[in-house]
Amino acid sequence: MKLKKSTIDDLNIIINWIPDKESCRLWAGPYVKFPCSADLLSENIRFSENNSFSLIYDTAELIGFGQIFEKNNRLHLARIIIAPEYRGKGFGKRLCQCLIQAGLNRFGRKEFSLNVYTSNKNAYNLYTSLGFYPDHAPKNFPSDHDNIYMVMNPDNGIF
Repeated sequence: MKLKKSTIDDLNIIINWIPDKESCRLWAGPYVKFPCSADLLSENIRFSENNSFSLIYDTAELIGFGQIFEKNNRLHLARIIIAPEYRGKGFGKRLCQCLIQAGLNRFGRKEFSLNVYTSNKNAYNLYTSLGFYPDHAPKNFPSDHDNIYMVMNPDNGIF
């Protein structure tokens, strides 16, 4: 497996992993409309090859996507998704580890943050296994009513 910079072609694949409006909200937040094209999705998630990454399996198959960018003096992970047929097999954890390492390599040692919906128990459990814990969101941080803001310090020994 390897992490690579994402392309618009990757977004064309990823939108097929999102079957309905609720899945779209859980993955991308309240501001991304469903259904959407790759171009519209690109605009809604502020897609750039500097903040968007794809996890590629040994067969050169795209199996995951996520973003990382600076936000509120932390490195923020966003829009983590794994292809449906690969879920529950550890690829989400591997994707997050790769994104965290890419953030450390690019920006140095900073705390990380992310949002997760309370109903997304699998994602919440994944993030806590990586050392993330619930925290108070910054005042200017846009939030949906049922999500949890989480942070992780890479100096806690996990990375």
